[in-house]
Amino acid sequence: MAAFSSQICLFGCGNMGSAMLRGWLAGGIAPDRFHVIDPTAQDLPEGVCVSRSAQNLDATFDLVVLGIKPQMLPALAPDIEPLLAPHATLMSILAGIRTETLSAQFPRARIMRVMPNLAAAIGKSPLGIFAPPDSDVRRADINALLALLRTDLMPRMAATALQALRWLAAQALSVGVQGDAELGT
Repeated sequence: MAAFSSQICLFGCGNMGSAMLRGWLAGGIAPDRFHVIDPTAQDLPEGVCVSRSAQNLDATFDLVVLGIKPQMLPALAPDIEPLLAPHATLMSILAGIRTETLSAQFPRARIMRVMPNLAAAIGKSPLGIFAPPDSDVRRADINALLALLRTDLMPRMAATALQALRWLAAQALSVGVQGDAELGT
């Protein structure tokens, strides 16, 4: 992870953030590379830096992982923005928060979304990963980091999902749903 010269910040470290942290540590990233900002995080691995608030924190990060509750984003965005180094990547694990919303909140950041599950702690999580096509997210660096969390079943799962989507589309067309108007095809 040499591309991330500063520490990796986990802003919010509940169940999912903690699972990701443990997966990265199990994958060989040193604990001192991580800075957790969370008012209530407990039982974090030794060596991980912890702040209870971002206020008065004089640090920036190349990678900030958003692990807060989605409804907290509007209130906490002003605390998160100063943590972003120039051209930082903001990795959101917030369910239901679109990249457009994140881009509006954090215009200086490279935005991406990741949907892991708790199996990230043992490197077996299926991951949904998205970055806008026009994003300049350092994909190779991010893929190397996320590879420590995910299962090798991803290609098979993607193929299965694609097959299921094709079947659903065929079923919809067979009952008269118009492709362009209703399916976006």
